[in-house]
Amino acid sequence: MAEAVSLYSGSLASSVSTELAVNYGDLDRVVILTLRSPFFDGFEQVKKIAEGLWPDSRFRSKSIKKETDRIGAFDGSSENGAVLTVISARKYYSRPGGILFPR
Repeated sequence: MAEAVSLYSGSLASSVSTELAVNYGDLDRVVILTLRSPFFDGFEQVKKIAEGLWPDSRFRSKSIKKETDRIGAFDGSSENGAVLTVISARKYYSRPGGILFPR
């Protein structure tokens, strides 16, 4: 059973990549994951869009509020947000009930 996680922000790029994974990928299941942070207040809108476009896919979210305290702990570059995103997504689907350990 082939599975994937699509990190979805509501942007055009994440919409296109999620569309490709959900409707054109040879996948049995796609989980759409949105990361919630104190810097973004459009979570409900993103959720509504995702559930409207891909009603048969699972939509999940993970808060990264605690992790945002560590942004300055990296090297101070603009890549800190990307690093934080990858670390947070990996933690999400490595936990029990996540992608690697389905319920």
